[in-house]
Amino acid sequence: MARPSPATTLPRKRFALAFRGSRRITTMLAATGLAAAVAATAAGCGAGAAGGKASGKDARLVVGSSQDVVSLDPAGSYDLGSNTVIQGVFQTLLEFPAGTATPRPDAAKSCGWQNGGDDHTVYACTLRGGLAFSNGDPLTAEDVAFTFQRIKRIASPTGPAQLYSGIKKVQADGERVEFTLSSADATFPSKLATGSAAIVDHRVFPADKLLPDRKVIGSGRYTLASFSRTGDTRLDVNPRFKGSDKPRNGGVTLRHFASPAAAAAALRAGKIDMTDRLDADDVQKLRAQSGGSVQLDQGTGTQTRMIAFNTAHGVFASRSARQAAAHLIDRDAIAQDVYRGTVDPLYSLVPQGIAGHTTAFADAYPKVDVDAARTLLKNAGLHAPVPITYTWATGSAVGPSEAALIKKQLENGGLFSVTVRTMPWNAFLKAQAAGKLEAYNIGWSPDYPDADNFTSALLVDGGAFHTGWNDRRITGTLIPETMAETDRASAATKFAAIQQRTAESVPMIPIWQNKQYIAARSDVVGAEWTLDTTGILRYWLIAKGH
Repeated sequence: MARPSPATTLPRKRFALAFRGSRRITTMLAATGLAAAVAATAAGCGAGAAGGKASGKDARLVVGSSQDVVSLDPAGSYDLGSNTVIQGVFQTLLEFPAGTATPRPDAAKSCGWQNGGDDHTVYACTLRGGLAFSNGDPLTAEDVAFTFQRIKRIASPTGPAQLYSGIKKVQADGERVEFTLSSADATFPSKLATGSAAIVDHRVFPADKLLPDRKVIGSGRYTLASFSRTGDTRLDVNPRFKGSDKPRNGGVTLRHFASPAAAAAALRAGKIDMTDRLDADDVQKLRAQSGGSVQLDQGTGTQTRMIAFNTAHGVFASRSARQAAAHLIDRDAIAQDVYRGTVDPLYSLVPQGIAGHTTAFADAYPKVDVDAARTLLKNAGLHAPVPITYTWATGSAVGPSEAALIKKQLENGGLFSVTVRTMPWNAFLKAQAAGKLEAYNIGWSPDYPDADNFTSALLVDGGAFHTGWNDRRITGTLIPETMAETDRASAATKFAAIQQRTAESVPMIPIWQNKQYIAARSDVVGAEWTLDTTGILRYWLIAKGH
């Protein structure tokens, strides 16, 4: 169950290009309080103000974030802020190694499909031996089965139950756990590698309700030493952890800030070691300032931004009106004028960096074409200027600028007359679900790095954006065929067909995909490992004081 997102800053959710394609930008930063930390580093004291004098495996890493935590119980959370903690405290059957979108065993010793051909409905894993939770309880297949039964039983509105709605049955037998699915789902291994599949202790977690945040325990690389929604959350190294990639630091402090700008300011002041959420202004400041030393790592992200249409009612029930709008959008201008190059223009539902990416919208609408748009409206019996309402959710520093530019583009040639409306995020979601919005700006952050999460999630029965659009061939044939392909590259032609049909009918217009940025102090090593298509903040791979 991937999440729509309101913010037009650059939140880090499920995105980014493999670290091998990342680019490090090193800038010299002048900031109050940083000079002393730099001097201490030069003198061999290592971590500076953010983490004391320890270095390497003994040093604590202080990470700044402005993302809120919903719940630390995996059955009650499916948001980035919660997932950042959950990924460190818990284990999953599979995991995504840094730099690849192919899952490998984690708590499992081995996993695989149990029936041949394209009938990918039975998936089983055998656990590795000697696993234990941080309280000493053994981790068994019974705990794994309990985990998923519990997710479905609790069905928390803020949890991942929808993601696992296809599980028909899960059974434990010794050290083996078997999942029976209601239909073929080649993406199931990827789902098991996300934080939503974090394994919980059946002796500690209640079967029918969520556990309070401060009581959660897991078998991951860290233990939850303390938790605060508005201050510091402390993660200590778990000595019982058995798995790959043991922590390269002495623990992690996740420090909450009210905004990305506040976290960036704390980094410049030497109060934290790194932050993984930066808006366009922060990126520009990091590039432009000098004196001191901070690293800026950059990679292409997979968070996307769309203009969505209500295809059931109003002007955009007309395909011609939607096609006309597609002819008027100038993505390059939005990327440069609003975001100053911190996003890339997007011409596909599936972003660059994900297998299945195409340029379907560039093929159908290769340039701004006012004449083509005018002809479409005229042939549809729509008289210019066509009045429409364009809505965006509040909460973004650049939201007004983006909305103003999109209004200007749609009004090019006098074809549309656009009224811009803003709404709080929760009200926006309710209005969208009720079909009360006409055209609206909304983002998408995927669960796992697969083209399916950008297609079926957005297109089937109106999708997560509630457009009201449904293509029978996409829903009934193409998507089921992609779900039967365990070799995801082999599904590329079907994903291309899905995107071509979508571009022809235009229930939404892709605008941009984000670039991912990680900013860290100069003595921090390994931050670039966070820049891959999974969007996992692997703070256990990051060390300092080297």
